[in-house]
Amino acid sequence: MTLETGSYEASTQKRVTVWQKPDADGTEDEVWRDKFSPGGQHMGRERVTDNNGKNIKRYPVPNGFRNFPSFDHSDNFLRVKENGEPFRTPTGETVGIKPGSILVEHADGTTVLIEDEYEQYLFEQAHVKSSATVTEEPKEERE
Repeated sequence: MTLETGSYEASTQKRVTVWQKPDADGTEDEVWRDKFSPGGQHMGRERVTDNNGKNIKRYPVPNGFRNFPSFDHSDNFLRVKENGEPFRTPTGETVGIKPGSILVEHADGTTVLIEDEYEQYLFEQAHVKSSATVTEEPKEERE
């Protein structure tokens, strides 16, 4: 595309990826939490349950994301390109997501990860969904 003289409007479309918060209806691995003594000593792990005693399970990782564990072996789910390498924004940043969060990718390549449930509610109230599914992958400036 070649730019021509004239008036232009900024694209305001946002790509939103939702990864549901783990709950009893999840279909993946059970959630475990570290258990500590009153003095702060690590005492192992225990299953996380809901108020009804049901085990909490994770939901599947959203399509287009893969785990690249961090240096401390913690999970680090990043958007990947078709070749399996991490996707990078025009500024070189990777794009990550966490369980129970929503990832908002703006048309200019910037991203926002919203983990707070109230902020997610406010985002939902301020936006209208324009299509059921976005199949187009984000465009990458550099290869």
